[in-house]
Amino acid sequence: MRQKGRMVAVQWTDKRQVNILSTNADPKMVTAERRTKAGLVQVQVPKPVVQYNKAMFGVDLNDQNRSYYPVGRPGTKWWRYLFNYLVQISIINAFILMKRAPPDDSRTSASQNHLVFRTHLVKALVAVTEPDQPARRAPDVPSLQGSSSPYSPSHSLGKMPGRKRRCIQCAQDGVKMASGRTRETTSGCHLCNVHLHAGECYAKFHASLKN
Repeated sequence: MRQKGRMVAVQWTDKRQVNILSTNADPKMVTAERRTKAGLVQVQVPKPVVQYNKAMFGVDLNDQNRSYYPVGRPGTKWWRYLFNYLVQISIINAFILMKRAPPDDSRTSASQNHLVFRTHLVKALVAVTEPDQPARRAPDVPSLQGSSSPYSPSHSLGKMPGRKRRCIQCAQDGVKMASGRTRETTSGCHLCNVHLHAGECYAKFHASLKN
């Protein structure tokens, strides 16, 4: 055992080597009882080990609770593992503190059920609120440079970046598919920065800018 300040480092060999860091135990040996085939015997054990077993009841409760609902996934980047580990520890500590709060005997309460507690926690963090009306998509309008320069030779039809989106001219004309959705395309005018079908839609849209 070695001590520096309030930190005590212990390396002890029982059935296997055990390493412990403690801030609440003195670096000394204490007597503990152990059950064997011959009955109870007294052995000398480091005090930090005795306190650890007293709190954990022979089981690593930290690993046990973390195994129920793990956060994140394994990876080669150590900092991600450390971040996920700290998140898990924070959640488990919060659950333990809630269990020690004024008791609720219901097995389905958040203070007694681990899964119910995590469900309430997720809802509180996300704070999802249903809007009174569904959000409407902002209307497609040509860029300021495109609308102010209708005769510019920079107007050109080509493939637009990203996924396909609705054709602005089809949306203005009310042209829809059988499913009721406005027709979509990956082409458009780069100067206007809007999606347009090649041919009639492209020509009609730019004619309206000139008018």
